[in-house]
Amino acid sequence: MKISIDIIERSFRDYVVKTHILDNAEVSLRKCAFFDPSETASEETIYLCRNSEQIDAEKLPYNCNLIFVEPLPDFDSEQLKHVNYLVVAGIPIYRLFNNLLDVFFRYETFDKQLSRLIEKKCSYQELIDLGTKMIEMPVCMINLNYQPVALSAVDVPGDELWKAMQDGYGVAYYDFIQRCEFKTEEMAKSGISKKSAWSELAGNYICVSVLYLNGRAVGSIGMHKWYERKKPFEKATMQLFDYFVSRVSKRIQLLHDIPESRYAPMDMLLIELLDGKEVDKQEVSAMLEKIDLPLNGTFHLAVFYPKEESCRTERLLDYMEMIERLHPGMHCCIYNATIVALHVVSPKDDVRLKKKLLSFLREINYYCIYGLEYNSLLETQKAYKTLEILKTDILTREELECVCYAHNYLIEYAMTVLSKYMDISKLMYPALKTLMEHDAKGKSDLYNVLRTFLYNKCSLKATSDSLFLHRNTLASRIATIKEIVGIDLEDEKTYKQMLFSVFCMDYCEKMGKQVGYFPPEEEGANEN
Repeated sequence: MKISIDIIERSFRDYVVKTHILDNAEVSLRKCAFFDPSETASEETIYLCRNSEQIDAEKLPYNCNLIFVEPLPDFDSEQLKHVNYLVVAGIPIYRLFNNLLDVFFRYETFDKQLSRLIEKKCSYQELIDLGTKMIEMPVCMINLNYQPVALSAVDVPGDELWKAMQDGYGVAYYDFIQRCEFKTEEMAKSGISKKSAWSELAGNYICVSVLYLNGRAVGSIGMHKWYERKKPFEKATMQLFDYFVSRVSKRIQLLHDIPESRYAPMDMLLIELLDGKEVDKQEVSAMLEKIDLPLNGTFHLAVFYPKEESCRTERLLDYMEMIERLHPGMHCCIYNATIVALHVVSPKDDVRLKKKLLSFLREINYYCIYGLEYNSLLETQKAYKTLEILKTDILTREELECVCYAHNYLIEYAMTVLSKYMDISKLMYPALKTLMEHDAKGKSDLYNVLRTFLYNKCSLKATSDSLFLHRNTLASRIATIKEIVGIDLEDEKTYKQMLFSVFCMDYCEKMGKQVGYFPPEEEGANEN
């Protein structure tokens, strides 16, 4: 890691009595050495001078770096106006040299620690924690939805902007964000990658750098001044901040793991609702009024997933913007690395828009799970959990179509939820168990006949067609079944109970769980 004479000046501030640093002094130093007039000065070295009389100013290259130690004989500072130098006092020269080595070692250690963190794919919080120690300023990282990604674990007294980030920003701070002088999306649109200025909201100086991935702004890193708050950041602090931002940017480019986002009020609200964050109804209503959306109405959630697990996600923002363009009733956000859309149902919904959306999904090889209807935005998290269960526990890749509607899987959904609380293989109607036992002993298939008969609403014609049996043959088997189980299949209550039990058994079979009657093995059956 290269450092600068400004960083060295900050490290020896208690001993520096005179400073001359050019405005364009570079971050170029890698080592320190005692000055030797017989050698050519290097731009990567800061030289410790024992005696100013040995200096031939005319031979010194422009922007080279020197440290002088008092007491000094008189020398003409005009001759040294093209170089950077510090004059220190109150510290022996060899102790100064050792301390100088410590400064280089300190920042080289920071550089190695950052490299190790990036290599092991550490969290952004770990990077921010280390950056806070290196820069010696509070640092925060947010995405374009103004959600904190990572934040220094310190308080900045009197800084309302910092407090808002500690609180997680969100809907409650919507008006506050509108008044912020450092809007990442506006900086990116204006081509401004870094901005340092006084903030009225924070009550101190702030520096913000925009973070990019594949040329698109994905967030920003901000630094807040917590001492001498009315003064701009020192040059050394800015140099360390720029270096740290470059390392975080490298991490983003290598791992592509910063959550994609964009600044949109509805995105902020939808993410909070999906998180189940407790929101104030009045605040939500006020925000919805500004973006012309109702708190209560008819809503559906839709989640968009790639059909192939290897599908790249860098273009999520492009996809969600296209979805909104093709279906204006949908408001999208990126949540858990997938696109989630809130569909505000309107009588004016156009079927042709849906056809266009289907065509687009086929083109990008995505599918959509379209959720059940709900009537309050405050129920959004519950609606999302339904979609998660459908995706993870019910839908298989063989069944996937471009759009899978939740209302077509109500029974499977109910069975999945029920199975989390009890063993539904035990929900077997006694008559079905009796029939399975008969099948196991006599090697018949009467359970399947009854199952199909129940699914076809006890219709002989529909059941015979499904099983490819003659109607008379089927009638004979149904009579046999009635004789074995001893129940009246025409009784409505019995029919419903048996049909529900069949649903449970089919679900268990689909989930790979054995159901039915399994006769005990005879003694010695497994002996050779």
